[in-house]
Amino acid sequence: MLMFFSMAQEDGFLQFLYSFWFLWFICVLWDVAQHLFHCNLLTDIWLFAVTASGYNAT
Repeated sequence: MLMFFSMAQEDGFLQFLYSFWFLWFICVLWDVAQHLFHCNLLTDIWLFAVTASGYNAT
C-alpha cells in the first residue's frame, strides 16, 4: 500500500513538472514571437479570425 502511494505521488509530481515545463515553453515561444514580429500576436489572431469569419470591423 505504501509503495503504491509513493508511486502515485511520484507520478503526480512528474505530471506537475511536465505541465510546468510546457507552460514555460509556451511563454518563451510567445516572448520570442513578439520580439521577432514586433507586434501583438493576439491582435493579429483576432483580426485574422474576424476577417476569416467575414465580419467587417469598419
